[in-house]
Amino acid sequence: MPSAVSHMARQSRQPADHQRYAVASFGEKVSLSEFAGFNPNIRSRNFMGFYTQLIFNQIELPRGCLRPMRDSARKMLVVANCRWSYMLNYIYVESSDGDIIDLQISQEMKKELKKSHGNHPVPLDKLGHRKEHIESEVDPDDPWYMLAWDPCDIGDSGKWYAADGFVTWISEFCTAGQLYQVTQEGGGGLWGWEFNEGKFRELELKSKGRWRKSPQSKTA
Repeated sequence: MPSAVSHMARQSRQPADHQRYAVASFGEKVSLSEFAGFNPNIRSRNFMGFYTQLIFNQIELPRGCLRPMRDSARKMLVVANCRWSYMLNYIYVESSDGDIIDLQISQEMKKELKKSHGNHPVPLDKLGHRKEHIESEVDPDDPWYMLAWDPCDIGDSGKWYAADGFVTWISEFCTAGQLYQVTQEGGGGLWGWEFNEGKFRELELKSKGRWRKSPQSKTA
């Protein structure tokens, strides 16, 4: 698999029609319509409109992917009939140095971050440009970045329609982490996805081990 840096270099040399494609950081370019959820192979559990909560668990992003991710998000927000692009308005980035980074996608998120963190949030455009290193030369003391989520005007629980498409988009930019989706209504339910170097796979709960009785039942 080519590195994120080499892939981005190839993207910069593409002809003008590359605007029809999302700026992917791993693997081959992916059409905007595929990201938008027009691909019938992408399944979604959210068509019935259950209230669920999304939990982002250490979804790591290389620094070199921050701007491509922001640029891709801006393109997705203007794709007609995209069922999940509204979710992009609620993402931001946290660094291991304690910085809160505004991706400058949504004015609502900008206001929310300022309200929650005062003047602390750093606009992505002011994060500074730095020569990217190949993977073997990355300084272990450099900060690392994690994708974060704050649906500020809705609350933690929402009807996150077509979350699978959102997950597919996230996977193009992250190197590790998990995203869990938990139902908030009767019957319960928990599922999720795991990310690894531009790929993702589904997570599920399943039975493990033998049936056991409570020790209390032996003394009853």
